[in-house]
Amino acid sequence: MHEPYPAWVIAQPLRFLASNRAAEALFPGMCALQPEEIVDLWYGPGPFRDMVENWPDVVWAGLATLRREATRSADPRLDALVKRAEAHLKTIPPPAPDGDVELPLICTRFKIGGRLVRTSSAVMRFDTALDVTASDLRIELLFPADESSDEFFHAVRDRRL
Repeated sequence: MHEPYPAWVIAQPLRFLASNRAAEALFPGMCALQPEEIVDLWYGPGPFRDMVENWPDVVWAGLATLRREATRSADPRLDALVKRAEAHLKTIPPPAPDGDVELPLICTRFKIGGRLVRTSSAVMRFDTALDVTASDLRIELLFPADESSDEFFHAVRDRRL
């Protein structure tokens, strides 16, 4: 699924159900974490913050998405996750708006092994699914944003790094 680029299957509230080999190489063990642990990993101090060059942009965009998910759902667990993320970000100023347009995506820039790996992501949802379980799922796909980043993911797949 989507190799050599990372991909995850995510259910609400922020439960990682499956990942491909590339996702495991980038973030090992995500499927074993509880939603609260994922929020702490992404929004708190630690390895994710250290490896994402544009971390403030990424986490504030992530918080906006989490808030949107919470308003779409009556699940109190999502509200608790939003509050948890907000607590981590209370001393982190949001990025300045870029003009009058809010971009629909943030291109995450990872610092990995002395390299800058530029990515973009796409999220697929099953909003009109008749099955309640399917409507809570989303597939998140990470793509390289330039040739150097594409080479990085191919090298990881081929174990050349």
